[in-house]
Amino acid sequence: RVSQPIRDYTSIGVNWTRRTLVFVNDPLPIGRERTGAMVGLDRGCAHTLATSDNRFLDLPKQRLERIDREIRRRQKAQARRVNMSGKTEYRSNPSRTYERTGRELSRLYAKAHRIIDDWQHKTTSMLVHDYDLIALEDLNLQGMSRKAKAKPDPDRPGAYLHNGQSAKRGLNRSLRAASLAGIVGKLEYKTRLTGQNRLILVNPAYTSQTCSKCGHCAKENRESQADFECVRCHARMNADLNAARNILDRGLDHLIGLDEAEHARTESDVPTAYSSRDASALTCGTSTR
Repeated sequence: RVSQPIRDYTSIGVNWTRRTLVFVNDPLPIGRERTGAMVGLDRGCAHTLATSDNRFLDLPKQRLERIDREIRRRQKAQARRVNMSGKTEYRSNPSRTYERTGRELSRLYAKAHRIIDDWQHKTTSMLVHDYDLIALEDLNLQGMSRKAKAKPDPDRPGAYLHNGQSAKRGLNRSLRAASLAGIVGKLEYKTRLTGQNRLILVNPAYTSQTCSKCGHCAKENRESQADFECVRCHARMNADLNAARNILDRGLDHLIGLDEAEHARTESDVPTAYSSRDASALTCGTSTR
């Protein structure tokens, strides 16, 4: 069974271990009609995607958490075998049980990757089909997932403070599980295949602390991970949805040249339909600041 007809200039990959035959073609152009709709997307760990039109698009977390529990259980079993063996080079001459558990771990990792990849493809295809303009934060994911360094303890020379390192490890694990970079990669090539969409990556600074209603920016606006209340106009909303609206505003600012050019990257020329920010906002029913 093939998902598309096998065309000319098709490369073929054979995996004799898994007994699979893979045909690889360049993606076909994506046909769609213009909708005039625009959306800002906020990526995160609590909600994989929050949209500026008040929707949450989340990974199937229950399935992934079940797989993650199985992975951790097998990893602990592997660690116990290494400790009980008393050998420093146990992995160079492992037992059959150790090797079998290693293969099980590989299958579980591959299954989790397939679930995430399938969800990302379906979600990005829906976004490209429904929206003419998509605005995203230009996040430095590599810097965000960098390990936290232990700070020297001023009261004990030679000792280090480890406060916050365990929380940072948990955050890094959540970022890797969400695979946020894959969303951008899929949106980039799918918007290019349509020839009608526009993808804009905007400066992410202070999008979570700025009120999307009045534009007031303050650290006190963000009460917690989920709650946002502006200290000036007292507007209350979900923090991720507020950030998504700010991201859309910055994308619209970029279209008419109001932002700093070095803080945004685009994939195609500005469509003539977006000659005015106000007209674009009225098209999709979004209020401007």
